[in-house]
Amino acid sequence: MTKPKVLYFYTTPPLRLAWPWILVSLPSLGGLRGKTIFKRALHIIIDSGVDKYFMKEKLKDYPPSYRAFSPYEFKSIQNELGERVRITVPDFPDDYSPGQTYDGGKDNVDRTIENIKRYTGIFPDINWMPVAQAKYMDFDGFRSRLPEIGSYVDRYGWVGIGTVCKTHDLDFIAKCCKALAKEFPDAHKHAFGATMESYPIIRHYVESFDSSAYSFYTGRRGQPKTKNQVEREVAFVSWMFTMTKKVDMEKLELPSESVLT
Repeated sequence: MTKPKVLYFYTTPPLRLAWPWILVSLPSLGGLRGKTIFKRALHIIIDSGVDKYFMKEKLKDYPPSYRAFSPYEFKSIQNELGERVRITVPDFPDDYSPGQTYDGGKDNVDRTIENIKRYTGIFPDINWMPVAQAKYMDFDGFRSRLPEIGSYVDRYGWVGIGTVCKTHDLDFIAKCCKALAKEFPDAHKHAFGATMESYPIIRHYVESFDSSAYSFYTGRRGQPKTKNQVEREVAFVSWMFTMTKKVDMEKLELPSESVLT
């Protein structure tokens, strides 16, 4: 009997809950370094910080200081964490405001591929995760440009999918994840920020996914965002309970011990 695919769920948990698989953005990393949950994590994904720069600050590009120093910060993280870390090559989304990150006749996919070449060229020995991007809701464009990152996916063994982060269009999410799986069957495929409603779909095509939506979740309609440590812990457990019902429990990898530190 074939063993079912194992799924890994990444998040940034409340500080007292030592979830084994952590996703944290580079701008937020300082708050976790040295914390127990960071030390106990089995594996960590470092995200480039697209939410901060392109959603919250509405920039067209990463700040000049980021572009200058982030390769060396990523190298420092790699040296510190070794095989426990996977580092996202900074990509350019198009789903916050279509066209926002276009520049000089280049769209967000062009610029994402440029960054893949740049960052992997500076430090080729980092455990990189190149990201597959597309123009807003452009499935045909997404699929047609996957071969352009193929050599990098083959080299590093991981690929992220950045086109499913903000949409609730389940058909689009399904088609993108299926195309990614078909193009890179042997790679570890990670879905960034996909909606919970897509989990029964994407579980067939990816090896891991992430969310921080628990910080808004309480199980009661209209409840505001969590305000303190205890509320975040309760929300995390409640959200995880709901999430696991969306994913085949035989596939989802769960901690072997208590998550309380």
